[in-house]
Amino acid sequence: LSVTQDGCSAPLDLMFLLDASGSIDNPQFGGRPGNFRNKILAFLEEMTSYFSIGGATTDTRIGVATFSDQSHLRIPLNGHTNATTLAAAVQSIPYTGGGTHTSSGLRLVRTQMMTSSNGLRDLAAGVSRVLIIVTDGQATAGYAGAAESERIQAE
Repeated sequence: LSVTQDGCSAPLDLMFLLDASGSIDNPQFGGRPGNFRNKILAFLEEMTSYFSIGGATTDTRIGVATFSDQSHLRIPLNGHTNATTLAAAVQSIPYTGGGTHTSSGLRLVRTQMMTSSNGLRDLAAGVSRVLIIVTDGQATAGYAGAAESERIQAE
């Protein structure tokens, strides 16, 4: 992980889409037990520690969704206003296993996370929107993310 030591002082709507499919933790599909918790969630915790988390207009908001056979909004952008409760919420995100339905995860981000009711701020507020996708590789056939990615970029 390479991040500036001083952290980021600019406000962001920072969204994470995490692969929770079978290939992450299941050796039968190339994974290793504990990868989701010890690598993916640890990465998420490390990344978010560099931002000022809160409800003020100058703070960063963090949102998290997972995808596998099913997609879930785990943490809405307006779900936590301090780093302590956010860290606890991150640690409670479950590993689900299943297929790698990347397009379904991206659709959930676009239709559920990227809404004002779940904390997304208007572009006129001058807050940048960033989506980080953490995955280990190929989507299940028929679930590639290119089309959904283009829809997100167009909004």
